[in-house]
Amino acid sequence: MVVFIGDHVWSHVDPCSLRYLHRVHHAVRVDAPLDRFSEARAIEHVRVLAHEIDGRQEGRQGLREAAEYIKAQLEKLEERAGSNFRIEIEENVVVGPLGSPGAGDCGSCVASLLEISRLTIDSGWVPPRPIILLFNGCKWFRETHKWCDTIGAFINVEASGSGGLDLICQSGPGSWPSSVYAQSAIYPMAHYRMFSEDYGNIPGLDIILLLGGYYYHTSYDTVDRLVPGSIQARGDNLYSTVKAFAESSKLKNGHERESLGVSDEYDDGRVVFFDYLTWFMIFYSRRIAVVLHSVPTHYAFLFMFSEFWVVVLLNNLQ
Repeated sequence: MVVFIGDHVWSHVDPCSLRYLHRVHHAVRVDAPLDRFSEARAIEHVRVLAHEIDGRQEGRQGLREAAEYIKAQLEKLEERAGSNFRIEIEENVVVGPLGSPGAGDCGSCVASLLEISRLTIDSGWVPPRPIILLFNGCKWFRETHKWCDTIGAFINVEASGSGGLDLICQSGPGSWPSSVYAQSAIYPMAHYRMFSEDYGNIPGLDIILLLGGYYYHTSYDTVDRLVPGSIQARGDNLYSTVKAFAESSKLKNGHERESLGVSDEYDDGRVVFFDYLTWFMIFYSRRIAVVLHSVPTHYAFLFMFSEFWVVVLLNNLQ
């Protein structure tokens, strides 16, 4: 089972990525074919959650209205889903930050998941494994829900800004989740770093939007400040990646991982991966990294050593 989780964190990104985002990622219109992820359709959900519903904080009516809106959207999908699908809907709560419309955090995350659920129904792809869409964080789910042991992988969808390039900020355990992302993401974007953070021993990814962090949890986190193309790039990546997870032979639920002892299959050491302008990803093991990253250092020492002896020889000749 693959699970999507909506949440948020703090961070920062270089503003130069904004120009590249505008140049490469074009939002798909609301009347686009139904087998395409559409940012415009997702934005309609953000507009309802962030502006038409007044406040999603504890104790406010907007919190219940947001939950009812999400449930209604999923029930519409359930009504027209084909016989190949079985959809189960449970009550959910989507809390928003105080004093903020929450368009980026986390209206954009919820909207992306709603559009992914619609796309799954309309694209003709039937998931070989169940997919859970979790709209209100993961702590309570992991601690109490009857499905928690059925999860084979997770994708945590986050936002600490109004857009930007889709960024993987955490992956693990082992290299399998990052390998799946590297091979499936249409517009890959990742930190140049090593990943091995565990998430309850469930393989998964944290995907985040970072640009415009100064709007985060403020009254300026509105729909009109969402960076065009951001949700489109995220949606295209999410759909491609969740398909890759669901179809992977390595996807095992908690009981399978325990009974088959497949933890070593995931825990194959730290890896290094990074993207090149979101065109492609470079991915290699830590063992290769030790060798590869040592070469420039050794070359620099060799160069300085040779230069030293050249100076010594020249002085002796003089």
